[in-house]
Amino acid sequence: SSSSSSSSVATPPSSKRDHIAREILSTERAYVESLQLVTSTFVRPLRESGILSQEAVKEIFNGFEDILGINRLLYEELIERLNQWDDSSTCIGDVFLRLLPFLKIYRVYTSTYSTALNRLLDCQQRNPAFANFVSEWETTEHQPPLPINAFLIMPVQRLPRYNLLLDDLIKNTPEEHPDRSDLQRALAEMGSVAHYINESVRQAEARAKMLEVQNSFVGGAAIIEAHRVFVKEGMLTKVCRRTDKPRMFFLFNDCLVYAEEALTSTQASARYVLRKKIMLTNLRVKKLEEERYKHGFQVINDQKSFVVYASDDAERESWLGAIQQLQGHLQTQRQTMAPGASQGFDSTENLFEKPIWIPDKEARRCLICNDEFTFLNRRHHCRSCGRLVCGSCSSKRLVLVKKDGPVRVCTICFSESPEGQQNKA
Repeated sequence: SSSSSSSSVATPPSSKRDHIAREILSTERAYVESLQLVTSTFVRPLRESGILSQEAVKEIFNGFEDILGINRLLYEELIERLNQWDDSSTCIGDVFLRLLPFLKIYRVYTSTYSTALNRLLDCQQRNPAFANFVSEWETTEHQPPLPINAFLIMPVQRLPRYNLLLDDLIKNTPEEHPDRSDLQRALAEMGSVAHYINESVRQAEARAKMLEVQNSFVGGAAIIEAHRVFVKEGMLTKVCRRTDKPRMFFLFNDCLVYAEEALTSTQASARYVLRKKIMLTNLRVKKLEEERYKHGFQVINDQKSFVVYASDDAERESWLGAIQQLQGHLQTQRQTMAPGASQGFDSTENLFEKPIWIPDKEARRCLICNDEFTFLNRRHHCRSCGRLVCGSCSSKRLVLVKKDGPVRVCTICFSESPEGQQNKA
């Protein structure tokens, strides 16, 4: 067998170059054996069993057996070279160069990797016979037990690993060595494929994260958009009318979303109830220095402005920095767009920013006439400035935003408005 022939590789006193070449061979053997295990004990029996449709098997293992074929050849050539190893003259760069035309199969495999994983999970959830097949295989075919997706990711991880090993080999190969130029060419070519693969994996992970966030909302809020990318998430404390409450915040490249924890939910993954989604083009953040809002900042926007505070200063800076950086990108994007092509961008110049309401607990008397609030003399918030006022100091109405219609404002804001000025005249 190929693995027994590898054990007969001669072992003269080893140099660093010799040691790396042997590491390439031993990792290749482990990799080929893993692919072989999956092909012979999982893919083929599954295909013959009829538990899944042929189309589903093809989608989950798209290119897997082709990769095994290529790497088996690479492995056999490496064994041959290391069997006749001479540190000063043996070459393996040409072996990798011959592999390069076949690397497009790796590209295909990684570009469909996230789809394959989704299909695998979907089949496990919908098909009890397949779920049973998988769990039986995972516990019997490999010790210690390994999930099938740990094998599916191996081809994705293998090319970046070649990059590291070849780079190491070049560093330990003298300039005049006949292997050096082939190794450098192989590394350059592999580097570009590995970069493509890393980017595919990054995008697949980003798509998976967006799906995870969307599924974490009760009722599956519509969060996913073609252009939208997840940036950051975390718990912040929001200053509310009566008491401060923890809220989960999610930051994307174009909007800020916050939610409260769901008390009950029928779906296991749904943990939050969406409260608001605020576009970053309609939002301002402002750091607070007051002691009572330690680590706090204002989120001022056209829907509902409020104050939140983080657990420490570093967390606050992280949120402020991330939001402002994204707003800078959006601003640049907007400026480079053709005139009239800025759909999705709202102009912040003429937005009415909702005021931050003073929390109920912070005022026991009307902030204008100083009358005490009671069960009958109730608190009201001015929709223009956020002051806490009594009913008689907020009896006026103004249209601040057309779509909202007339809203309650305090006597001070009314007197400063064009309507109030007219009344004076």
